[in-house]
Amino acid sequence: MSRTARRAALLVTMSDSGDEQLSARERGELDELRQRVHALESAGPSGAARHHPFRSLGSVLLILLAALLAMLSVVAVWANSVVQDTDRYVATVGPLASDPDVQKAVTNRVTTAVVAQVDVEAIVQRIDLGGIVRESTVGIGSEAVDALRSQGIALDAFTAKLVDRLLFRRKPRSLEVG
Repeated sequence: MSRTARRAALLVTMSDSGDEQLSARERGELDELRQRVHALESAGPSGAARHHPFRSLGSVLLILLAALLAMLSVVAVWANSVVQDTDRYVATVGPLASDPDVQKAVTNRVTTAVVAQVDVEAIVQRIDLGGIVRESTVGIGSEAVDALRSQGIALDAFTAKLVDRLLFRRKPRSLEVG
């Protein structure tokens, strides 16, 4: 029987006190182990239980970071609920759009940003103003002549009706305009 098996058998057969079936050598070893355990338990914390100098500082910093992140998460959850609920967002921000001071501020900021990003001088130099006027007024002459002609025909008809009425005191004749 091996030494480990023999010790296991002894442990199984031991009584509550555990000392009845031990040999003198085993009893001495058991007493020595008990003394060591007693010495270790009464010595207090060992060298391994010492605190490192930066452990407390690190703990405080991590606790502060956790508190800061907890506060930020509360703000993030609130903002998420307000922004994703479009009706609530519009109800909250909507009155600002009708405020003249806010409109003026937004207009000024947008104008400033656009002018800062766009080279207005270069755009004005590239524009062919004469070409734009020519293209937009093509056919205006014929349109003007047509308008004058229709006005002239209507004026002729009106004049004929007026003359018939005044001179001949009769119902105006119907003129066909064509």
